[in-house]
Amino acid sequence: MCQFNEHRAVFNDQRVMIAKQLCQFAKQLCQFNDHRAVFNDHRALIVKQLCQFAFSDRVPVVLTQDVASNSRHSVSLGAATQ
Repeated sequence: MCQFNEHRAVFNDQRVMIAKQLCQFAKQLCQFNDHRAVFNDHRALIVKQLCQFAFSDRVPVVLTQDVASNSRHSVSLGAATQ
């Protein structure tokens, strides 16, 4: 799920180290002992987006929840404002 692009990385950059740690944490969140992970589940979606966000450059992640059904969740990636 989390593939680190070593060709573009600067390993002494603190942001890269944080991104690697976030990605490792995201992978751990998805490893359940009972192997009951459902990948369309909201938690798995957050893990996936966390990993993608870890390697993006200042792209905010906005989690929204459809309150009426309480089962539909969406993640939108927006352009960062400077």
